[in-house]
Amino acid sequence: MEERLKQHQSGHGEPISEVITIGPPLMMRAVSDQTLGYKVECVASLNSIMVDATGMCGACMVPVMLDGKLVRKHACIDGPEINSHIIDWDKFLPRFGQFKPQERQSQIAHKFISE
Repeated sequence: MEERLKQHQSGHGEPISEVITIGPPLMMRAVSDQTLGYKVECVASLNSIMVDATGMCGACMVPVMLDGKLVRKHACIDGPEINSHIIDWDKFLPRFGQFKPQERQSQIAHKFISE
């Protein structure tokens, strides 16, 4: 992707109007950060964090910066594709490690890993 972005920036190669990133949240952040440096729009597909798709449960809340203000969007209602450059990744990413201790205990209890 870096090479294609460089070619795009220099006016060579195929033009890039937008990049869509889908996958693990940390990878999506890396793609978002990289495209920001080249001033290429980037959309993060956040459908993997949706639960009920109605906006009622709040599980899919995404912190974003709009007009210098931190607000929350629902991936299920406002997305699931959201402009990755407005996502506050520092606030968004910690949620994915929230239950690591419980996951590890479960893996040990079910003998998927050893202590």
